Amino acid sequence: MRAAASAAGLAEAAIDWVVSNGNGERYASWEALLARARYYRTRRERLIVHYPALSVGEIGAASGPLALLMSAHGFARGYRAGSIAMIELASEGAGRAACVVRAARRRDGS
Repeated sequence: MRAAASAAGLAEAAIDWVVSNGNGERYASWEALLARARYYRTRRERLIVHYPALSVGEIGAASGPLALLMSAHGFARGYRAGSIAMIELASEGAGRAACVVRAARRRDGS
């Protein structure tokens, strides 16, 4: 997460919400919560985290594209405040990934 934000030229405080492929598996959930506690240090009333697996179930490698689609939909439909989301993905093995996505600017500049 730190590397993804740094590559995007952002501070941690700029992240408005999160999309995760967490599926409720106990140990993976603990790991994700500990990682978030170490990374997100700015005081927030609440950090919104979306879990697509709650709606569609565990879909394996397709969870990455689904997370991108969910963030794009959130920006396009305006159901999430802010314009920057962090996508956090983990595999059942040792694979971990994160990327920052931003809302597209409209042609009118908004």
